[in-house]
Amino acid sequence: MIRRVLALAAYHWGDSFRSLGGVLLLILSAIFAYLFFINGGRAPDVDYYTLVIGSFGAAATFVTTITIAGRAYRAENAAWMARLPSRIEYLAAIWLAGLCAGLTLQLLVALIALLGRPELTLVRVLELPPLWIAANIFAGVLSLHATDMVTRDWSRVYVFSVLLVFLFGTTGGDVFSRWLSGRARSLSSFFAGQGVLPISNGLGDVANWLVGDGLTTIGDTLGLAFWPFRAILDAAIAGSFTRAQALAPAFLLIYATILFMLAADFFAGKDIILGD
Repeated sequence: MIRRVLALAAYHWGDSFRSLGGVLLLILSAIFAYLFFINGGRAPDVDYYTLVIGSFGAAATFVTTITIAGRAYRAENAAWMARLPSRIEYLAAIWLAGLCAGLTLQLLVALIALLGRPELTLVRVLELPPLWIAANIFAGVLSLHATDMVTRDWSRVYVFSVLLVFLFGTTGGDVFSRWLSGRARSLSSFFAGQGVLPISNGLGDVANWLVGDGLTTIGDTLGLAFWPFRAILDAAIAGSFTRAQALAPAFLLIYATILFMLAADFFAGKDIILGD
């Protein structure tokens, strides 16, 4: 199985850079590195080097995985799916090819950025691969849910809507809590008008809690999902990782595992309608 996955991944990885789009991505990556690391004329800070290239790698992996999945889902590749013992092998190969393509572009940018002479120590260099690779793996698996290959019915809407809810709860939890409090007060007034005082009083207490302790509680609860990203950002800026922050890449891999299992379930059970 591993040989089949690696062979398929190598084929799709090579095919992605033999196309005009792949060459264009290489050129754009080189331009990106020049503009963000060479053009300024001063050595980039280490945290800037870490975060910008890490963000670029995740974005590149997201784009390349979608591109490769689009090509792999064409009717000309139907023979691959028919000959493989499991569709999951094909999905794993597509994900691996997208990850390798994203890492290729990221490595190109990282090497060009070294011409700007960032003050990298050996310790910081050894910290980079786990951070960058974990973020790329998560971005690659997440991008699978945006492709026609994996999407089943409204699955992509559900997946990205949940992510938006957590993101909105992290950045705009106060707005959400106040809106929820307003709805609770409206219902409280309605039940008070109907003479149902126990329910009315209960809803009033909920409304007061939402604009008090609930404001912090909801924001912290929804923000837990994005803790690994905040931990990596804080550690990169601070220049070192605490014991808790060092677990952030592992949490990203757990997220990626859950999303890949979900994608595999969608892909294994859907009716295949290949594109032209």
